[in-house]
Order: sequence, then C-alpha cells, then structure tokens
Amino acid sequence: MTDQLPFQGPRKGECACGCGIFGSLGKRDHVRGCKCKQCLGRRNRAKGDAKARRARKMLNLHGANTRHEEHWRGALRVEVKAGAQIEPIYTRFLKAEKQSDQGAPIGDIRPFAMIAMPDGTTDGVVLMRLSQFSNLMLLIEDQHR
Repeated sequence: MTDQLPFQGPRKGECACGCGIFGSLGKRDHVRGCKCKQCLGRRNRAKGDAKARRARKMLNLHGANTRHEEHWRGALRVEVKAGAQIEPIYTRFLKAEKQSDQGAPIGDIRPFAMIAMPDGTTDGVVLMRLSQFSNLMLLIEDQHR
C-alpha cells in the first residue's frame, strides 16, 4: 500500500507575499485572508463584480456580459458601487427610512425613496432599495408596452 491517500487535502504552506499567514494555498500561492495589496484588490473587485451582477439581474438589464456597466443596455445607465465607499450613504439612507417608517400611516405600502439635496444645488439624488426600484421599473416597462 502507498503512503498517499487517493484524495489529498489542500496544499498548505506559508503565503507567497511573506505576510506570515500559514494555511491552504490558493491559485497564486497566497493564503485565504492574505492582506497584501494584490489580494485585497482582487477580493474587492470580485465583491464589486458580484454586487453588479446582482443589480443587473434585479433590474433586468441586458447587453454584453461584462463587468463594465457602460456596455449594459436598458432603460437606465447605471454605475454600481459597493464596499466601504458607500457605507456613509447607506447608513444615512437607513436612518431616513426608519424616520419615514415611524411617521407612515398604518397600511401605507408605498415604497420609500430618500431624496438628497446638497446645499448649493437645485437638483437632488434619489436613493431607494434595489428591490423596490426593480419593482418600480417593471411597472414603468409594463405601461410602455
């Protein structure tokens, strides 16, 4: 009988970048959770791509199957942002939604939209949940058929 089992576990070792993490080595000989800039950038891009795919499906946008939103076809031009850069926006949106929910009459089923109007501007920015916006877009598309 041989010393090796038919199904070996993952290849383990020190991370290739020298960060000192030991564990299962990935495709590029980096360990999961590596904090080098290359690995952080790769994970951030993968996370952003996943969020963009989800948004694209929910909004029923078509076009080239690419991460570049500029090539998507549909009734809207979109730019999907994810991660730490949008945390302040999302936190403020949740506070505004909670405020609106507390003052809403019982049985009010209208979707919530936050309108942000910065000082020095006459035009605002609309924020709403993607699921509610998707439903709204479906209603608009149905009216145009």
